[in-house]
Amino acid sequence: MSADTELFSNSPSGIGDFKILITAHDGEVFDISDNVTELSLFESIYRPYIHGNMVVVDNSMILADVPMVGQERIFIQWKRDDQLTTKIFFANRVTNVSKQNDGVGVFEISLNSVVQTRNAVSLFSQSYEGVSDEIIKLVFEDHLGTSVVSMDGTVGKTEHSIVFPYMKPLQAIDMIIKNVLADDNTPMFVYETFYPNEIRLDSFGRMAERESITRISGKTPVNDDPEGQASRKSLKERGNVYDESISRAYDLFDNLNKGSLASNIIITDPSTRQYEVVEFNYKNDAPPFFQNWISPDFVDGEGLRPEEQFNTHNTYLPRNELAFNEEPPNLNTIDDKDRTTLNSYIRRHATTVVKVYMDSIAFTLENNEPFTVGQTVDYDLLKSMPRLPGSYEEMDKFNSGKYIISAIRHYIKNYEYNMSVELIRDGIGEEASFVREEPR
Repeated sequence: MSADTELFSNSPSGIGDFKILITAHDGEVFDISDNVTELSLFESIYRPYIHGNMVVVDNSMILADVPMVGQERIFIQWKRDDQLTTKIFFANRVTNVSKQNDGVGVFEISLNSVVQTRNAVSLFSQSYEGVSDEIIKLVFEDHLGTSVVSMDGTVGKTEHSIVFPYMKPLQAIDMIIKNVLADDNTPMFVYETFYPNEIRLDSFGRMAERESITRISGKTPVNDDPEGQASRKSLKERGNVYDESISRAYDLFDNLNKGSLASNIIITDPSTRQYEVVEFNYKNDAPPFFQNWISPDFVDGEGLRPEEQFNTHNTYLPRNELAFNEEPPNLNTIDDKDRTTLNSYIRRHATTVVKVYMDSIAFTLENNEPFTVGQTVDYDLLKSMPRLPGSYEEMDKFNSGKYIISAIRHYIKNYEYNMSVELIRDGIGEEASFVREEPR
């Protein structure tokens, strides 16, 4: 590595040892590192795989001589914070082929992970018995050829006997996590991370309770170098925020309407010709993990609080007292409030969604923690106010505070590496108060 390249790789937006190799259909390998102008890789707690796309400048007959037919393997590598990261993808398809000046071409390649590709060609019919997390791990091992890591000991809450009739593996996984809670009574998530490269089984409760790995601040960077050198490129500016927005926040009506704050559960058992009505109250059965965003003074026109509005939604839960005497139950036979609790958390877990465009972080400088989905960060949002001479920067306590990293776009363009990060939580900042503060 040259001195200039080494200096650039240590800057906030720089990387080193960047390499992209294409293995063609006949096994020949081509290095197109200098031809890739844009690379985007996406990770999310909602997907058990990483996917992406890249833009390639074709000035050496790549499209015709490789040739690019959507059946290639793509090897991607870069070094960041002294950590070498590698990833293998399958080329899914070639799109947006165009000609530029002097015969130079440009095209895009969609990138599928190995898990995605194996899932596409795996249709299975099989029964499984055991705790839900064990079934998830077995499906990954049996049909996707990979292992799953349980974060902080995440396990399923209940045992089940499930028949998957000719399903895709990821469809079967989705079927489980949409019906079963983790042992901490919160939803389970299966996702792949970039740092480190692994597939994880996690729960919303465990994510929310983790210590923050770093602080993301929208403060304007200041050049405090005594010689006037640009401090933007110094390591202490790592994680600088370029743009930020709150894309969704505090949709009370939607949560009321869908019964995620309160509802009735009607349990029916045709074998005994009986039914029972159970009331779901989110404050008792699915409390928020962050400070509640609903004011203690809020009531409707009849003086009822949101958690007392049981007639907003009915959930029907079938029972059969004469079945499953010895065998583990299927997905329908769970605890009375489990499914409503699960649906409540799924609808409320992203009460607030913040989008942040920032300089890249691979591993935090404070404690060398991987910056990846499923972790938490402290996010500082300044109040919207003019920056007048002598004024100070004051934090928005309602929208600042601890958040879960739910999605990341890793974006590399011309050897500069930035991130678009999505942050979520089911509440407001821990320092916020509904008691109005006196202006300073």
